[in-house]
Formats: sequence, structure tokens, C-alpha cells
Amino acid sequence: MVERKAVKGLGKVNLTANQVFIAAISALLVALVVVLSMVVNKVNNYYPPSVAFSAVGSASITPDGIRLSGSATTLAKTSAAGLSEIAKIGESIRQVLAANNVDKKNISSANLSIYPEYSYTQTGGRNLLGYRVSQGYEVVLDDGKAAGGVIDQLIAATSDKFQINSISSFVIDLEAVTKSAREDAIAKAKLKAQDYAQLTGKKLGKILSINESGSEAPVMPMATSKEALGTSFDMGSTKVEVSLFVSWELK
Repeated sequence: MVERKAVKGLGKVNLTANQVFIAAISALLVALVVVLSMVVNKVNNYYPPSVAFSAVGSASITPDGIRLSGSATTLAKTSAAGLSEIAKIGESIRQVLAANNVDKKNISSANLSIYPEYSYTQTGGRNLLGYRVSQGYEVVLDDGKAAGGVIDQLIAATSDKFQINSISSFVIDLEAVTKSAREDAIAKAKLKAQDYAQLTGKKLGKILSINESGSEAPVMPMATSKEALGTSFDMGSTKVEVSLFVSWELK
């Protein structure tokens, strides 16, 4: 009977010690959570007074480059003869471009096609006229002012077998005009921010954030042609816009 009581009493002591240990760990964890929560709240709850505005800046510039899309085409009795002829036309195109100092990297040729071409009779029959061979070209001309003369030379050198599909203008150094538009947007946004800071008795502090989006509105060049003067272009103007959303700290 005595031994049983001793064992039973020891069990009670061990259970009490475990409870004390668990309670101490729980209290420590709770304290740690409270401390971390205080630190996080102190950091997250600090929102300096600020002011933010959006503004659109713009800058205009006359394009100085031309992108030319065209195709060489010929009709031959056989596909082999057509390929040979299209190769000669391509060589004439490259010679004209080389003579005008157009870099090879600005010339690409693709979309080669060959298909039979027929004429049709009133009775529903058809006659083979030959094989139409075409090849597309994309050319970038850095000197837009000389583009009209280059086109005239291409047409003359290929005996009208080179067709112009589309022409578009572009700005070679777009980053420079974009920078001007960005400066304009910053100035407009800052002017608004300064007005509101003054009205509230504050001063502008450091910039907290800047978000930007931009767009370019290209203008298609207008081609004019006079037999005595040749082809020329009115390049028009390209407007570049930059939209900014800027926030400042108020002091």
C-alpha cells in the first residue's frame, strides 16, 4: 500500500512540472508574438503625408527615316525562268541600295511565291500564261530626304518590276524626343504638386514613386511625284506622349 502511494504521488509531481514547462513556453511565445506585432505595426502604420498627380508630357519631331515595303514580280514561261528573272531583279535592287549607302542589315527579302497564271475563255476553258514569281522586300532608309530618289532609281533599274506596297516614316533617335516628353510631364506634375503643397502649408519633399506609360503617334509621309523633279516626301510630324503618375512626400 505504501509503494502504491509513493508512485501515485510521484506521478502528480511529474504532471505538475510538465504543466509549468508548457505554460512557460506558451507565455514566451505569446510575448514574442506581441513584440513582433508591435514592430510590424510601427513600420506599417507609418505613412508620410504625400501628394500625387498624373500628367501627360509631349514632344513633336519630324521623322528622319523611311520604312519601305515592296515586292519584285515577273511572269515567265517556266518557274525556273521566273526564279532566274526574280534573282536578276533582286540583284538590281541591291545595287541601287548599295549605291545609296544603304546598309545590308537594313535590307531583308522574304515571302517568295511561285504560282501558275491563266487566262480564261468565255466557254470556261483556260490557257496557261506562265508562272508568276514574286518576292517581298523590306528596306529601311535612314536618310528620309533621299528616299524619293532611291525609289525612282529602284523603279528605273527594275523596269517597273518592283512595286511599292507601303511606306511609313519613323524617328531614328526616338529616345531623345521621348526624354523631352518625359521632362514636360515631370514639370507639369510638379507644378500641380507645388500648388497643392502651398495651399496646405506644406513643402514638397522627396519623390516617393513614378509610374510611366508612353505612346507614339506616327504620321504617314505624303508622297508627291513630278516627272522633272522625281519622287519626294512631305515627312509631316510625329508626336510622342509620355504619361506619368508621380507622388511626392509633403514636409
